[in-house]
Amino acid sequence: MLKPRKKMTKKELKTDPFFEKMDAFLRFYKRNEKRIWTILIAVILIGISGSYITRSEIKKQEKAKSQISIAQFYMKSGQEDRAVSLLSEVRDGLYGKKYIGYAAYYLGDINLKNRNYKQAEENYREFLSSKSGDRLMKATAQAALGAVEESREAYEKASEFYLEALKLADLTNLKINFGEKAFQNALKAGHTQRAEHVLDLLEKLDLDEIQKNKIVSYRALLRK
Repeated sequence: MLKPRKKMTKKELKTDPFFEKMDAFLRFYKRNEKRIWTILIAVILIGISGSYITRSEIKKQEKAKSQISIAQFYMKSGQEDRAVSLLSEVRDGLYGKKYIGYAAYYLGDINLKNRNYKQAEENYREFLSSKSGDRLMKATAQAALGAVEESREAYEKASEFYLEALKLADLTNLKINFGEKAFQNALKAGHTQRAEHVLDLLEKLDLDEIQKNKIVSYRALLRK
């Protein structure tokens, strides 16, 4: 048979560790009640404002993506003025920072096509410094900078950019295209060592017979 629990005396309650801690907590709370509530309210307000900022930022990002998609449509349909207008809004940061680099990339495409080389260079450099985009976009941006330098007859710089594009590209056809550009510009600059290095890289690719023969002919050019 269970014995009834003994009731604790006031003296025992005072010396019980649990009740001692509770008593200490209540004394602390009474002394700091205003401060505690001030901190709690501040934390709640920060949480609410943080949630609002997050939702606002997501909306901006969605708007930026929409602007870029519409701009790409305008670019394909030859309405470049409209594309530039939309891309410039994104690039100027009206819809947050995340897609600024992407907008700069497509502005670079438009400027390069229209031979606005200085502006195109600024756009592509801004894109690359933003760390945005995939390897394909980075490779084509490097190649575009190579084309800009080639237009200035700065062949050594052009070969550097095309070589970087070759290293970044994943598709064999793109690698070959960028590699040939790197080789040709290195040759024009009289940089035979870099030209040989480019051919070494190209020979490691899965080439067909025509492409292999082209590499052989390039080797012959170096021996002249």
